Amino acid sequence: MASKIKVDQIQTADGTGTIALQNQLSGMTTASLPTLTSAEMPAGSVLQVVTFDHRTSQNITGTSDTTLTDWDFTITKKQNNSRIYCNMQFYMYYANSPTYWWVKAYANGSYVTSNSSWKNQVATNNAEQYDLNTSAHQQYQAQFYDDTNASSVQFTFKVAQNASGALTSWGSGTNTYFFTEVAV
Repeated sequence: MASKIKVDQIQTADGTGTIALQNQLSGMTTASLPTLTSAEMPAGSVLQVVTFDHRTSQNITGTSDTTLTDWDFTITKKQNNSRIYCNMQFYMYYANSPTYWWVKAYANGSYVTSNSSWKNQVATNNAEQYDLNTSAHQQYQAQFYDDTNASSVQFTFKVAQNASGALTSWGSGTNTYFFTEVAV
């Protein structure tokens, strides 16, 4: 016959220190652990990860800000006051003209936070580092975050270049965007 011990507390002989278990306790299940909602998650916890991919090309010829089509993503947040980090990998292509370009990111119409203070860019390139007589297909990466206090955030992107040229948001490679929502 199995024995049962019923106690309210277990302490070491002198009331200090830690009691180490030598064997696993039977009867323990995951039901013994509480489930946390997103509202109960501590700061730094990942609340969700959302990814988007697209393979759409777009030609950019002028120097004014041009909205990038198919670079428009809406995230429904788990916590209004959380922070969303974005890591994006995308392709740009120079057909025939050297140029300096930059990509700007917006959250609900306002600039996002990036490491650059110049033109509020999240990514940039100076084509003069390449042989100017050849085209250049390049993959780029950018990281930024946004603190918009809202239940959803619409991310949009614009590109501009310093001189008219033949710049293409290249869709032959897969452009991927990773949005990670983190509790603050």
